Amino acid sequence: MRCTCFTALVMLLAQIVLCAFPSGAQDAPVTPPGLTDELTDVLDVLEQELEIHGEALQKELSEHQGEIEQGLQSTLDELYQSLKSELDAAGKLIDEYNAGQQTEQRTPDAEAARPKPEGTNVERTATVTRAVPLKHLAPEAFSKLAEGMFSVEEIRADKAHKIVLVRGTAEAVKAVEAAAAKMDVAPVAVPNILLHVYFVEASPTPADAKPLPAALQAALSEHSPADTAISYTLAGELLMRVRNECSTESEGMIALRDAISMPGAKVSVNQVSLGADRKSVRLDEFMVGVEGIPVALGPSAPGNAANGPKETRGRTAGFSADVDLAPGRAAIVGKTGINHQGNELLILVEAAPV
Repeated sequence: MRCTCFTALVMLLAQIVLCAFPSGAQDAPVTPPGLTDELTDVLDVLEQELEIHGEALQKELSEHQGEIEQGLQSTLDELYQSLKSELDAAGKLIDEYNAGQQTEQRTPDAEAARPKPEGTNVERTATVTRAVPLKHLAPEAFSKLAEGMFSVEEIRADKAHKIVLVRGTAEAVKAVEAAAAKMDVAPVAVPNILLHVYFVEASPTPADAKPLPAALQAALSEHSPADTAISYTLAGELLMRVRNECSTESEGMIALRDAISMPGAKVSVNQVSLGADRKSVRLDEFMVGVEGIPVALGPSAPGNAANGPKETRGRTAGFSADVDLAPGRAAIVGKTGINHQGNELLILVEAAPV
């Protein structure tokens, strides 16, 4: 209602002004009689209305001040919470990034594994130091080998702690570590082979000799000498222990029956190796030489032909062959005659892994 009254007053004032100052008047305005008092009344009414509206507006502002302040405070609180949430989220992202950076720094291969822009040489120029542990390899031997194989700034063996300290580019150090992992393995146990060579004299005449080992008796049962052998005498033997796929040699003396002197025997094998079944044995270039086999030439002096000693001289015999031996069995690998009475020198070999 106040607004309607105020509007009516404003329109009345406008009409009065138009009447007092008509459009297009050239002379000085003339105030109609009684107009001054009417204008004064209108101005008084306007002043009163302004005071009333001003008081009403001030009262309305006072009444709603709390609501306005509360709304402003609520708006500020919401803005604060929103900003705080954004800051917290940003802080978490920063913490996660820093944690990732620290983890990469603690990881030995983080720098090498991190993607690099194409064309950079960071990995090639960065210097790192690593301790390479060894279980089976000697640190001194591995360090000398690695020095000749890899381009590193420094490699030092620590015998007390069984490690090798390597300093160089990440790429070179990683290569050394890879080589150590491949080479530092438990050594494979290499089996040994026991090689037994027997020299047996076979004779058609009986002899008071010790019984032969059972392994030889089984092999000699297959022997067919020129004359029927009725006795065997062990004249000598050589025992050799050799690593698989290695060579060996040995020599000794042979005690033949009714011999004035003892011949010498020498045995050599270029390589002794196990077969595919890891039980049988192969002898490559098995060589036997016997020197000084006595050979009777006749009576030593005239008139003493029946009972006098015989004049003798040494004879040499030998052979070479590749031999395959079955596991747990001796085999006759060679023989030679030693006199005109039909005696023979048999060579038997037995071999087995140990």
